[in-house]
Amino acid sequence: MALRVARWEDVQTLSIILAGFNVALAFQACLSTRLAPEDVLVWGPSLMTLVIDAGAMEQFLTLGRKNFKIWLAGFWKGAKPVEEDVELEPVRPVEQDPALPVEERPARGAKQPTSTFVAFVTITSSLLLLMIFGLQIAGLVAAFQGRKKKDVRASWCSPMFSLFGVAEFDSNCVFREISGSPNKGLGCIELDGKRQRLWLMVTLICLLLSVVVQMVDLILLCSRFRRWAPFSFLAVNLQRPWATITLGFGTLVLILAFGANDAYTLPYGISENIWLVVDSGEPFVCTGTLTPAGERGQFLGWLDGIFQSWGSVYFGPET
Repeated sequence: MALRVARWEDVQTLSIILAGFNVALAFQACLSTRLAPEDVLVWGPSLMTLVIDAGAMEQFLTLGRKNFKIWLAGFWKGAKPVEEDVELEPVRPVEQDPALPVEERPARGAKQPTSTFVAFVTITSSLLLLMIFGLQIAGLVAAFQGRKKKDVRASWCSPMFSLFGVAEFDSNCVFREISGSPNKGLGCIELDGKRQRLWLMVTLICLLLSVVVQMVDLILLCSRFRRWAPFSFLAVNLQRPWATITLGFGTLVLILAFGANDAYTLPYGISENIWLVVDSGEPFVCTGTLTPAGERGQFLGWLDGIFQSWGSVYFGPET
């Protein structure tokens, strides 16, 4: 079965750009949070979704490895790679029959990507794949170490705490001090990190599976031993990293499910109805009702976590 894709080189270029953006975003998340277990809701999802980009890069390596070897041999021998598009002539002049399936219609004047472009795709895919493996392994180690930490705490912020709030206590009679973040327009309290510990476990499992599955797919697709691999009719004959692709979509669904649950529930350890101690010259107590952050609040919190290392460049000057 032949798969015909129009302007396949454009698809490859777009995929590489998107993968580079995702790798840069994940690196920024690791840089800002230093892979602290308290900030796993920032760096965990960023690293877990890289398995999708890893599958795309493995696909490009598989498709381009033969042409890349030819280009590399010519490069080392001093031969100039072919820069012009090559026109493929049909074997015999057959008229297009609309009744035939698309994959069975003869190709006319199909253009092949230049060897230089194939080399660019192969080298860039290899570098991005190495970066993805490096980030995933770093996240795997951080999640494993974070799971061993007993006193994981989490900061939870709300605009309700920002206006002269100095303390909060809820219906469970738990008293908490409020720390201000004026440039964010928020006040924050410290909670038990039960949600963080759950995300650390999920991140640990997903990253471990990702590294193993990506390595298996890479060996099946690029190794000389692939002819003896089990299920070779799927992994080799169709030349697709099916296990990585499947795991990538499964990970994405898992993140969306956990994220939706977090967006519409309050963190563990805090009740909906609270009393707020306010000091605006004279201290007094008022009541309030807390609501979950929602999808918008989750997204804004995630962005704040990723770019917190930018300081005033991202948040603006301190007030």
